[in-house]
Amino acid sequence: MTDNQTVHITVSYRAGSKRSGVDVTRTYAVSENTLRKLDRKRDWLGRHIKNRSNERLKTWLEKQGCRLDSSDAPSFVMRYDDGSTQEAHYRSGMPHRDDGPAFIQRFRCGTGEAYWHDGKLDRKDGPAYAWHGADGSTEERYYVDGKLAKKEDLVLRSVIPEVTSERPAVRGPKMLPICVPVPA
Repeated sequence: MTDNQTVHITVSYRAGSKRSGVDVTRTYAVSENTLRKLDRKRDWLGRHIKNRSNERLKTWLEKQGCRLDSSDAPSFVMRYDDGSTQEAHYRSGMPHRDDGPAFIQRFRCGTGEAYWHDGKLDRKDGPAYAWHGADGSTEERYYVDGKLAKKEDLVLRSVIPEVTSERPAVRGPKMLPICVPVPA
């Protein structure tokens, strides 16, 4: 491993009281230099610290500049005693997930999900934020590149292709019509 490579450290702890609390799991990207510092941590007598509490380890990692990061699983998970959960996916410390919602909440009163890409609320094919209440209520919000949008904006975005080096801007009569029927 070279100095610029990172490893992932998962820290789990219980927040709150023993009777009622939250089980928290966080996954951090840690550089090799920070890992060496962690290995050299000693107490005031010079003994290697082996049984450091995970809550203190979380605080130390954050002071070292380590960020939440995981590509294959949630980087942050909270499990409440009543069975409720919150999961969040991060990449380099920013909310991000390519293949689904970056935030997922499951409570007795309902479920929620939010789609984030590179730290911005964004979804091309549906609402970026959705809440489905246990009472049957639903709330949806549409975001494009972090900005609140209308459902119609997503339809236009999916029909009109983006300009790229492989797909240059089309000029003249080949351009798609501006008026696109919006499904009900």
